Amino acid sequence: MLLESRRGGARLAAIMVACWNGVASSMIWDLDEQETVTGTVLEAMDRELEEISANNYTRKCANQESRARERARDQTIETTSAMIRELQRRIDETSGKP
Repeated sequence: MLLESRRGGARLAAIMVACWNGVASSMIWDLDEQETVTGTVLEAMDRELEEISANNYTRKCANQESRARERARDQTIETTSAMIRELQRRIDETSGKP
């Protein structure tokens, strides 16, 4: 009877070890899957961030060019206004106006 009890305990232990190994393998498999999914998500996020960064750089360059054009336009307006004032002054001098 004692011998059978020991054999039953050994069988139970073997079954428990087999179950544990199955659970451990399943957990390892699940962790590996999660790591793969996480890696895929991170790669997608990295691509999106690179695209956003490139778009931001393009917009920054376009904005700088626009500001440069505005400054050039403002300078042209100022120069033209100064020339008009000078011409008006000369016309006034020639016509005898103060």
